Amino acid sequence: MKRLIGLATLAVALGIVAVVYGQKDNHTDTNDEVALFLIDMERQWLQANMTHDPSILEKILADDYQIMRPTGRFSTKSEEIAHVKASNPSCKLQSDHLDDAKVRVFGDVAVLYGWETFVVKCTDKVKTGTYFWSDVWLKRNGRWQAVAGIEPPPTAESPLLPPESKPVAASGASTTGPGGLPLRSYEFEVVTVNSSGTVTNRRKGQARYYVEDISGVALEMVEIPGGTFLMGNTDAGADEVKRAYERRGGYDAQGASKASRRELPQHTVSVPAFYLGKFELTQAQWRAVCELPKVNKDLVCDLSNLPYTFKGDSLPAQQISWEDAIEFCKRLSRATGRTYRLPTEAEWEYAARAGTTTAFYFGDTITPELVNYDGNYPYGSAPKGTSRQTTTPVGSLGYPNAFGLYDMHGNVWEYCMDYWHENYNGAPTDGSSWETGGDTQRRVLRGGSHFHDANHSRSAMRLGIPEATATPSTGFRVVAVAPTLSSGDYAEARRLHR
Repeated sequence: MKRLIGLATLAVALGIVAVVYGQKDNHTDTNDEVALFLIDMERQWLQANMTHDPSILEKILADDYQIMRPTGRFSTKSEEIAHVKASNPSCKLQSDHLDDAKVRVFGDVAVLYGWETFVVKCTDKVKTGTYFWSDVWLKRNGRWQAVAGIEPPPTAESPLLPPESKPVAASGASTTGPGGLPLRSYEFEVVTVNSSGTVTNRRKGQARYYVEDISGVALEMVEIPGGTFLMGNTDAGADEVKRAYERRGGYDAQGASKASRRELPQHTVSVPAFYLGKFELTQAQWRAVCELPKVNKDLVCDLSNLPYTFKGDSLPAQQISWEDAIEFCKRLSRATGRTYRLPTEAEWEYAARAGTTTAFYFGDTITPELVNYDGNYPYGSAPKGTSRQTTTPVGSLGYPNAFGLYDMHGNVWEYCMDYWHENYNGAPTDGSSWETGGDTQRRVLRGGSHFHDANHSRSAMRLGIPEATATPSTGFRVVAVAPTLSSGDYAEARRLHR
């Protein structure tokens, strides 16, 4: 909470036009008012604590430093305490307390600000340091959320904000992901359809994520709370799948029956928390990691040079083999110091279902307006629709599941870690990858694609593919191993996804 506001940060968060130091205008717009208010707060601090120097404010706004020393040197709080301690090894941090805290509300924007003092006790005397902090909050759907300065404080409600305000983070929840990367929150709309594909319900969802910066290309990783679910299909569901295969053609009665049994028996699986890509991996993300040093095998970085590949930075990477995806994860892990891998089959289905038990996370069927598949072959009672026969930019259809994940149905097939098994007899129940028995030369595919019918996009649908095979309809998304989470983290993740 003790961070001096950087105007550049606010400009991004609030859409505020930068205000030149020392200048005011007569704008009455809320954002301008907030910006001028913050500038005034920083000017007051400067005038009260050091010789006036216009360049100092520019440094503060550009660098977002916390502590302003009378000498003009800027440092973070931790560096300042270390500096004091270095002068006398016996020095110890005695206290860190709030001197003053105020709030100004500008409609749906609230600014919290104040001063805090830390006290360092040494052998011969006590030394203190004071610093200014400020946070900006926005009210969205009746809930206050911190958008600049800091992550929300780890309390259920801030006494400084209006009574109806509720920060994103619940008590005990951390605000960092793997490797200390900051967690952010986002909102989205979740829709449910009836058996004919008509939207019957809309509700707001919320999730937390962190951003991995890959040479300037962002990879968004969503926090998936741990939980228990029923994996696979019921006998009645398998019978419906058999009928879908028969309607589609290409299978005789025996082949349709065999294919429908791949999702049995349904079984209970407990999945620990993890992070999963918000979107299927894009071509831009593929290139950024592909250009990193090789680990085990060479990769083709420019996928547009491959046949039957649709070109576009925001389109999903395709013509990727399972072996290629493994190399990608190894390069990314080595470059970031964080563990990235493909999801296990259990993790994938758990994440796709997001608490649902229907054939799709949208309900009993899907439509081409929600999912990119071959609309000539619908599922259940849905009518025929568009068949794009091309991939679409990730997330462009606009409706994620309740975990905030986009395109878990359709667009491109997604690889899992597991060996291929013809059914779930003997499958793990702890969410781990099934790498005993089965076909050790083939791996699991999930999710369906733009090229296949609606049936192949179901949450329980599964296929096997040789490890070295790449097709125009195969891609992937990655998992990041979650750090050890507190009970508060689990409670917060479950609250966001309820």
